[in-house]
Amino acid sequence: MKLTKDEKEIQKGIARGDYKPVSKSESERLEKIFKHAARKVTRINIRLTDEDIAKLKSRADREGIPYQTLIGGVLHKFVNGTLVNVDDIKTVTKLLKTG
Repeated sequence: MKLTKDEKEIQKGIARGDYKPVSKSESERLEKIFKHAARKVTRINIRLTDEDIAKLKSRADREGIPYQTLIGGVLHKFVNGTLVNVDDIKTVTKLLKTG
């Protein structure tokens, strides 16, 4: 079997000991990530104000991700009921500390 250049480089890395086995829990975590990444996605078009786009891009830069990924992540959390308002969390935290 003929290996590609990348496959040959991986094979050399294995021989050098550059790779190490991962724990079962880490393997399961990575499997979930890969399954999530492999899901079918549908492209959409959305109209946003220039100001909102600028803010999204700025926030995405701070997070180190593309702004489209940030938007998709926010929408995903919203539809799954896991999007939270930071101000609400701060208010509840204050109430718990004082109460």
